[in-house]
Amino acid sequence: MKDNEKNLRRNPFIVPEGYFEQLEKSIQNSVSSPAKPSHSVLWPGLALAASLALAVFLIWPINKPQSTEDILASVSEEQLMMYIQEAEALATEDVLQPSEILSWNEEFPVIDSL
Repeated sequence: MKDNEKNLRRNPFIVPEGYFEQLEKSIQNSVSSPAKPSHSVLWPGLALAASLALAVFLIWPINKPQSTEDILASVSEEQLMMYIQEAEALATEDVLQPSEILSWNEEFPVIDSL
């Protein structure tokens, strides 16, 4: 029984020589030196930026507005003539004659005094 007590009281852990003297220096070195950014963190951001820039430069010319000449060149002469005829018909129907203006003014007199 006394042998077991001796074994239990004995410290089984061994500290390397000079460990505590070097401990403060190793902690200071690990804390004071800034962590360098790794390339693995930087790489996805650069890849994303490059792919977005490529997409913008490829899609931008597709959505470029056409010039007036290009738009008119794509319209047939028949369509232009139909548009002009409809515009003329609407313009003559919608224009009020002076006699119509006078009669309208008599039906709905403007109140001068408020």
